[in-house]
Amino acid sequence: MYSNLNHPILHLKSEVGCFFLITFAMKLKPHIQKPWKVPRNLERLYSPRNVEAAINFFNRVCESNFYILDFRNQKLISGNLSSVLLCGYPIDLVEKEGADFFKRILSENEFEWFSQLNKEWYNIFYSYPELQRQNLEFTYDLLATTSSQQEIILRHKLVPYKLDKNGNMWLGLYHITSSEHLSILSKAKIVNIQTGESYDYIQGKFLLSDVKTLSCEEIMILRYSAKEIPLKQIADMLKVSVSSLKRKRQQIFDKLESKTIASAIYKATMMKII
Repeated sequence: MYSNLNHPILHLKSEVGCFFLITFAMKLKPHIQKPWKVPRNLERLYSPRNVEAAINFFNRVCESNFYILDFRNQKLISGNLSSVLLCGYPIDLVEKEGADFFKRILSENEFEWFSQLNKEWYNIFYSYPELQRQNLEFTYDLLATTSSQQEIILRHKLVPYKLDKNGNMWLGLYHITSSEHLSILSKAKIVNIQTGESYDYIQGKFLLSDVKTLSCEEIMILRYSAKEIPLKQIADMLKVSVSSLKRKRQQIFDKLESKTIASAIYKATMMKII
C-alpha cells in the first residue's frame, strides 16, 4: 500500500500541508511572542476597579487593612478602611484632606518626624537601581490620636506596587494595623526582601543594619520554617537536599547569632526581616 512513497500525489499533499502549517504558525506567532500580553477579554480582571473590589473583600475578612495610594495624584484609589484605622474619622474626610489628614491625628513633633522619615525613605528608595526598587518594604509606627482623644499606634507597611516609566513611585500597597499598646513608638525599618539588606531609622537617618544580610533563599527558609513546614517539604520546595538545607539553616544561625530555628525566626521577626 505504501510501496511508492515518491508518488506525485503524496508530494502534493505534503506541500499543501506544509503551506497550511506555515500559514497557521504565522497567524499564531503574534499571540505567543514574549513578553506575553493579557488578552483583551481578560484585561478587565486587572483593572483598578477589580483590584479595589478584591482588596475591599479581603479587608472584610481580616482584622488588618490594605489599601492602595496613588502617589502621583495623592489620593486613595482602593481600600475599605475600618473606623479604628481611620482614628474614628470618616473615610470621606481622609479622601478630602489626603496627606494633610496626618496633621489632624499626629502631634506636631510626630508629624515633623514623619515628614523627615519620608524624605529619608525616598533617599534609600532612589539609591537602588530601578529594577530593584519593588523589592523594598518600608515599615513604620506612628503615635496617633483618635477623634475621641485616645492614643494608638498605627503600624504601616508600604510595598511599591507599581512604578512609572521613570522609576518613580506611582501606586503603593499599604498594610496597616493598629494597637492600643504603646510599647513601640516611632520605629521605622526598610528591608530589601531579595538581598536581605535592612536599614534602621536612627537619629534621623536610615543606617544599614550591622547584622549580616540574609539572601532571598535564606529568608524563604525562615518563612517556611515559621509556618512549621517539615524540613523534607521545604527542601523539595527549594529543590535542594535535606543535608544542604541543614547547612543553609546553620548559615542563618551564624548570621543571626542564634542556636535554634525558633530563636532565628524570633530574631528575624523582631528585625522585620520576615
